[in-house]
Amino acid sequence: MRILREAQAPVYQQMAQRDAEFYSRLEAAGFELDFGVDGSGLFVKHLRRGSGYYIDVGWWAVPGPSGCPPRPS
Repeated sequence: MRILREAQAPVYQQMAQRDAEFYSRLEAAGFELDFGVDGSGLFVKHLRRGSGYYIDVGWWAVPGPSGCPPRPS
């Protein structure tokens, strides 16, 4: 797992930088972002926990007043 974590963390750092504007819009709309406890991302998080994440499949391309607001947890 250590090798996988070390390989995945830089990939997720690049994704966070590349998609910073998108993630900012999600946060402004009420989403809480999580790249894992060590920044290694969804796949390693799945291996550790098996649940507790949301995968964007394009339904909410532009979150905000025109979209459906997130439900409070």
